[in-house]
Amino acid sequence: MPLTDSTLRETPPSPRKTGQKRTEAIAITICIIIVGSVIILSIPAVVTVSGKVIIVGSEKRAELIAFTSGSGHEYVAGVSYGGYSIDLPNFSTYRVTLGYAVGPFSGQVADAGNFSLYSLSSRVTRNFAG
Repeated sequence: MPLTDSTLRETPPSPRKTGQKRTEAIAITICIIIVGSVIILSIPAVVTVSGKVIIVGSEKRAELIAFTSGSGHEYVAGVSYGGYSIDLPNFSTYRVTLGYAVGPFSGQVADAGNFSLYSLSSRVTRNFAG
């Protein structure tokens, strides 16, 4: 129902001035529109995280990146040409480790710190070094 002067006159009498009542009615309508828009916003449950992995040192090459959640779930992505892409559950903090090779020897591990993922977007870019 559109807000008109006749709609405002139908409201029960108030000790306030009519002008104040009209302002309150408009403010409530605006709040409802704003709240309605927020409800429509879609917050992703899963976010695609991608970026570059840098291993410091000569003859070292990144092979994988692992994200371990606080509950112990591990998510692993391969690294190709220094880049990775992985889908992770949103609203979590992860411990990040990098798997790399030195020359012909694979299986080396480097700590890349913590990563907190709290995103309103479905895609996030983040680079890691170890």
